[in-house]
Amino acid sequence: MIKIFKSLKKINHLKAYSLLEVLVTLLIVNIILLMVSQILVISLRLSVQAQERSFAREELTNIINLIKADIRNADNLMNDCTNSNSCTLMKTSAEIMWHLCDANNDGVDDQICKDNITSGNTEYISNEKLIIDPNTFSFLEVSSGGAGGNIRDRISILITISADHRNEDLEITNLYRQVIISTRNFYI
Repeated sequence: MIKIFKSLKKINHLKAYSLLEVLVTLLIVNIILLMVSQILVISLRLSVQAQERSFAREELTNIINLIKADIRNADNLMNDCTNSNSCTLMKTSAEIMWHLCDANNDGVDDQICKDNITSGNTEYISNEKLIIDPNTFSFLEVSSGGAGGNIRDRISILITISADHRNEDLEITNLYRQVIISTRNFYI
């Protein structure tokens, strides 16, 4: 029996944490975890926003480069591409038209399309993540030099595109691309 009392005495003298100390520790750990989780959420949001902004810029640059290649390689312009938001041209016996279109079927012309009028196919539609501003998508003749007759020599066309990201929560707006394209000789 004496041995039992001695062992109980040893148990009572063991050092341990009180309930209050455990609760305070848990509170501090939870506060730190909350701060770290907030930092992770903000970092993730900024990462997604940067990635989508980069994607939108690349898409606008891609559109400009495709239009630039078609105009430079055109045999002739079918309509006057200046001061309008569409351009029709002949390219290797195919009639091509770059214009604003309603690819989403939402009643708003907010995407850029390349239609092959000769075959009746749509060859390119800008990505649905972008909303192209119809007021800024334009072709504008900025200089020309005539060689006489029906031939216009080295027409330069300024193309302007402004776009916003369709997801307004990302706050990606007013992305602009402009390029001046010097054309080859062609008949109008």
